[in-house]
Amino acid sequence: MNGEEWDLHRPLPDGAQVAIVTVDTDRSGPLADRTVVVRATNGVGVRNDPAAPGSYLQFIVVTPPPGAPPPAPVLNAPEPLTGGQVRVTGTSVAGARVTVSNQTTGFSVQASAGANGAFSALIDAVPGDLLRAVAFDLASSPDPSPAGQVAVPTPPQLVSLSAAPASLAFTSVGAFADLSVTGQYDNATSANLTASAAFQSTATTVATVIAGRAAGPRPGAG
Repeated sequence: MNGEEWDLHRPLPDGAQVAIVTVDTDRSGPLADRTVVVRATNGVGVRNDPAAPGSYLQFIVVTPPPGAPPPAPVLNAPEPLTGGQVRVTGTSVAGARVTVSNQTTGFSVQASAGANGAFSALIDAVPGDLLRAVAFDLASSPDPSPAGQVAVPTPPQLVSLSAAPASLAFTSVGAFADLSVTGQYDNATSANLTASAAFQSTATTVATVIAGRAAGPRPGAG
């Protein structure tokens, strides 16, 4: 770092994956090039390559602008996905860097707001977790925005199923009819569950049902 080097000799606690090091950037004033190089040795004496891209960070210290930080990001309701993740979307100022943190787990991810201010990020979270987002607009201020917060919603619970039509009467050989299944949830919503429903006839000599289609006796059957 501009000819200066600090050997921290700071061992990581067992199981730790991240070390936080504070670097004094005031030694050479603003507009100074900086390179932070990390040299690590594990318990069996294996060292990283300091020249590898993941072993160093180059940056420039600039005079922070005197403007005000951006307003708090506006967050939409998180969208639960498979694999224990949720998609967080919202809006901030154009070009802002948005940090989304799971206040329950302490895990954070970053996203960039587009020209229209919209951003999207994936983060590990489960229902009930509290998500917090702050925005940085470094062209105006080095300070973060106020935080926007939103909770990961609990998925609605299925409370009942209904099939339609409620009854069928086949008046000719080879006649058929398509069935539909609707689920009712505890948040007063409903959804068509036909594609995921399993059907079974209890009297196959009278009618069969396959993939939601009920059919009467086939020609020549019986």
